[in-house]
Amino acid sequence: MSEQGVAGLVRNRVYLGEARYGGSVKKDAHEAIVPRALWQRCQGKRLPSARTGRLTEKFLLQGVALCASCSGAMYLSGSGTRNRSPYYMCRQRHCTNHAFAKAAALDAYVLNSIEEAITGLNYDGERVGPGLSDEAYRAATFVARPGAADSNIEESELALEEARADLEGYLSDTTLRRTLGAKRYNTAVADYVAIVNKAEADLAEARESSSGSWDLVGRLWNTEWGWAERKEWLERMVRSVVVSRGREPLSRRCEVELR
Repeated sequence: MSEQGVAGLVRNRVYLGEARYGGSVKKDAHEAIVPRALWQRCQGKRLPSARTGRLTEKFLLQGVALCASCSGAMYLSGSGTRNRSPYYMCRQRHCTNHAFAKAAALDAYVLNSIEEAITGLNYDGERVGPGLSDEAYRAATFVARPGAADSNIEESELALEEARADLEGYLSDTTLRRTLGAKRYNTAVADYVAIVNKAEADLAEARESSSGSWDLVGRLWNTEWGWAERKEWLERMVRSVVVSRGREPLSRRCEVELR
């Protein structure tokens, strides 16, 4: 059936319970097939759906942001013109208090919240929390990249463990200072410490190149990743973003839950 044919079917008032006989119309001739509100929503020119339109390829939280009133998903809307910035909005018909937020502002708030949770630092670089543990940090900033080898991490961890053991063993031998003299003893200690420092640096480099780091995520975000990569990473980090209706700052009406 053609598009015009489908449009004609949608406009048919038989769905409202009306019956037409020539030029006459009998209302309530039978039970309405659909509610009037639904029939009216189906009339008029439909705009392209934001679920697959260009807005979804610019912003990141469609399907993640939820309305605090009804727990329904919030969808992108708005033309993006100067007078009408894109925004997320709850479109659930049964909702009595539809949440909304400017798309750019909500995306920025959520990304800042992720950074604060990971690093313990706010947007201005001030310490506001402990950040993640080492294990959670590595999991949160993991970025799979071609050529990455976790075996390099294992080798670097073993080298660091051996370097620390050598330093500890040297320091625990109380006879060496008397045997070598203070100058030679301190020089040897400095050499052992330098080896430990080098092993720590090698391990940090191996972890960054193989399993990622917050700095690496930032570089990829700004220089290599497109919308799909950014969306995938964000959804791996965030379980939900719950937004309440209101004009207060997002910090007062938005809750970000990380995975």
